[in-house]
Amino acid sequence: MKKKRIIIASVLAVVVVLGLAAGAIALFYKPQAKVNDYTTGEQQMENDRAIDVDVGEGEACAVISPLVNYFEGDEADKINSSIKSIQSTTEGVVMTTTTTQTQMSELGVGDIFYLEGSEDSPFEQTFIGKVESKTVSNNEISYIVDAPAVDEVFDVLKIDCNEELTNDKISVIETFDGVTVTETSPLEENFDLSDIKHSDDATKPIVSNLSYKNAEEPEIGQMADKKPPIKVGDKAIVFDYEIDLLDKFGLNEKDKTEFQDVYMIQEGYTVKVYTTKTGKTYHRSDCRYLQGNKTETTLTDAKNKGLKACKACTPQVLKDDKGVVDYDAELKLNGRIGLENISADITFDWNVMEATEIQELAVKVDGRFVAEATLNANVHIDLGGRKTQVSLPFGAGHLEGLREKMFPLAFVGFDTTLKAVTASGNDGIRQVTSAMPLTLGLIVYADASGSIVLGSTVTLNASYDFSYTNEFIKDGKLINDTKFDGNPSISFDMVSELKGDIDAHIGASVVLYVFNLNVLELAIARAGTEAQGMVKCEFHKNLLSGESSGGWTHDIYLRGYAKILVLEIKLKAKIDILWGFVEFSEEIGYRLQWKDMTLFELGKKGTARFSSSDMSFTSVTAKDKSATYYMDTNGQLIRKSNGNTEVLYSDTFFVICGIDETYIYILRVADGGGYDLYRIHKTQGTSRKILESIAYLYLFDSTDIYFSYTFDTKVASKFDRETLNDEYLIECDDEIRIVANQGNFLYVVTQDTSFFASFFGGGNKCYLFDSYGNKIADYGENVALENYLHTAIDDTYYFAARMTSGGFLRGVADTVYWVSANKSSNVCAEGVSGWNPLDEGIFVTQDIPAEELPAEKTDSEGNVIPEPKFRIVLFRASDGQKQNVQPVFSNQAFFTLCHADNGRWYYFDQTDDELILYSLSNNFGGKAVEKKFSLEEMPCSLTDASMVIMDNTLYFYTIKDNTTTVLYRYTIA
Repeated sequence: MKKKRIIIASVLAVVVVLGLAAGAIALFYKPQAKVNDYTTGEQQMENDRAIDVDVGEGEACAVISPLVNYFEGDEADKINSSIKSIQSTTEGVVMTTTTTQTQMSELGVGDIFYLEGSEDSPFEQTFIGKVESKTVSNNEISYIVDAPAVDEVFDVLKIDCNEELTNDKISVIETFDGVTVTETSPLEENFDLSDIKHSDDATKPIVSNLSYKNAEEPEIGQMADKKPPIKVGDKAIVFDYEIDLLDKFGLNEKDKTEFQDVYMIQEGYTVKVYTTKTGKTYHRSDCRYLQGNKTETTLTDAKNKGLKACKACTPQVLKDDKGVVDYDAELKLNGRIGLENISADITFDWNVMEATEIQELAVKVDGRFVAEATLNANVHIDLGGRKTQVSLPFGAGHLEGLREKMFPLAFVGFDTTLKAVTASGNDGIRQVTSAMPLTLGLIVYADASGSIVLGSTVTLNASYDFSYTNEFIKDGKLINDTKFDGNPSISFDMVSELKGDIDAHIGASVVLYVFNLNVLELAIARAGTEAQGMVKCEFHKNLLSGESSGGWTHDIYLRGYAKILVLEIKLKAKIDILWGFVEFSEEIGYRLQWKDMTLFELGKKGTARFSSSDMSFTSVTAKDKSATYYMDTNGQLIRKSNGNTEVLYSDTFFVICGIDETYIYILRVADGGGYDLYRIHKTQGTSRKILESIAYLYLFDSTDIYFSYTFDTKVASKFDRETLNDEYLIECDDEIRIVANQGNFLYVVTQDTSFFASFFGGGNKCYLFDSYGNKIADYGENVALENYLHTAIDDTYYFAARMTSGGFLRGVADTVYWVSANKSSNVCAEGVSGWNPLDEGIFVTQDIPAEELPAEKTDSEGNVIPEPKFRIVLFRASDGQKQNVQPVFSNQAFFTLCHADNGRWYYFDQTDDELILYSLSNNFGGKAVEKKFSLEEMPCSLTDASMVIMDNTLYFYTIKDNTTTVLYRYTIA
């Protein structure tokens, strides 16, 4: 250790000496010298003054001697203009001036001068020199000027320079793949992302990469979770690395178990293909590779033998079945290494008036070396039975039945000839139930649904705080006092976690298959367990002291159950011919359960009840009494509580569609079209798919979710969040677009999407249903105002809308009215492109009348200066009277209008090349620009954008092409 200290001290001493030498040369012998003068002109003229300089720690002081001739201002300009040439020689700098009378011309040999200058002056900067010789001729004066000694120029020279190695001093850093240079301090706008904790070890830390820009590149504005500009004072250079070990080893991060395709087997048995005796592919009958040596078989048999389709003749193929187990693995090595808080402090003090030698010369270096390596190993498994379905050969129809059993164990079936068949093995059972046109049988099976996450993280942390001090001169005496202190720290941490949200059971059922569709099941008995929660083991050890700590934490709910005599019937049929000219769709669904017994119960099950009084949600945010949840600009679901943030869900999702006492609900775009609905535990981060193939999600109320399957959007179903059971609720003649609460009833809006409607236009019809799906009223297409969808706003007024469709970004209506709280009066609030109801009233945009438009203006080059042609208009909550709020360029700006807790209004406006965030005072005055963005920097259109403010944070987001993107997050002061 001692030898190591000597080496470090020697290296630092060399660096310091070289730095001091370079600084001295730059200060006294180069024209780029910079002098800090804290004296006044009057003090410099006082030759007999007493010098008493009090300089604080860390400050620099240079007091110029009164013997120096000080030329500045107009006199310096006059002298600089008289200089004809400057030439560097071995004797010194030869300066030639005109004979113009200046204070410079009065100097003699031995005089020292300080000449103020700039880039345009002959010396190109301020210059200090001493006249060594002077020659006067008829037309010019020649001087030989040399550098004076330091004690001739300064009475006091004290330099106390503290240099920090900051990110803004870095011009270029090159890294290899997987390594980034990052900041260690929080982001400028204080989103607390540096404190994010990950509830799922499969997630990775959010990294804020430094961005280095050339001088000619435009400055990019601050955006959260993006690459922020470098901040002066971030005293760190840290390299973050992440290495995907599965990728390095040539393995895929994500793989799925595959089972034999049985859903298309029926169709595959009718398709003829041809093989050779030794070939590994199958072909069409006319393939040139067959050459008469061919054997006829079926597409299904070829698939079962593992043969591949010939690439030359491209025969028909069966669809791949990705199975019931979705397996996602991760093995990553990540960490950081670098220097933090590195700084050098150099002190140089020479008081010429009080001593003849240097009073103090010292150097100090402080820093912190950090190294961290983390190995993340994670497995995420999604379990679920498969949906039994068949596609018609001509592709114009679709049939669907009950979900297939995940692990069939035994099966006894009877086909149309009542011939008993016994098959062994899962694949054999699937063959039987899919090869028969009609099969009735008894099946014993195991089934499961949900997800399990197993993660383990091992981290090795090492740090070394060091401080090196070397005093060369102190109180005018030459010394060599060297001190080196170091404080190492090495620790080992391990965290292992198992968490999940699953339901697994074993059962025996009587099932009916029709053309391989499982359309009926009578479960004689099912016994299983539903489980949710997490178990975590943590261990920490200080490798230097040997101290260790650790323990177990868990939060688990288990319920064992037995279900007896559960009858389920499900058959969906949909046929479209001639692009919908002939259309048929029908659904049959029924579920009856005789007995559901709880055998045991451990822990406490969270309730799934939503209360609008203390919970709220939008497309990108949600909130309850304890936390705020939001989609960040990386597309992750974040939970923020008491200043701490953690990633609840790291996969990309579409929107937040609900919240209750236990869960957050999100939609993800499904592989086969539509959306899948997931619930995510608000504290544990467990996730589970609870619905799939959703076309529309209409309503989220206190206990249920109302939605339509992609299969048939003319039927609205209701999903109970407690029991996870769904039931058909409403069936209409046209596609259902809106289901909304209207008092104790359900307000429904449909739209005709038939073949004729696509040419002649389909109207919207409105209905009223009770909570059991019974039709109460049919308002038809011509809806009277009293039958509009009425929504109360803060018990102050209603907005009554003739709705045409809904959406996660905004709804669409033909007409909107402001209606008083007692419904005795109303005002039409129809705007250019919609409405935005808030507590203060209804906001719309309207065209600015031509007579109110300002006169056309042009710039200095004759180009027309654009002027707003729209304005935001408020129909006041108090009386419905119209009030002009603000002119805007975009007729969509009011969709982003939000009222913050600080009393100001915020909205985005859009020009041809910019997005501009504005704020207004509470009474819509005091307009101020908060931020400007180039459309190249933030490409979007306000047509696809909206904004919400929650907990003094603004979220500006877009929804387009089934993708939601948070473009900007801004903390409001």
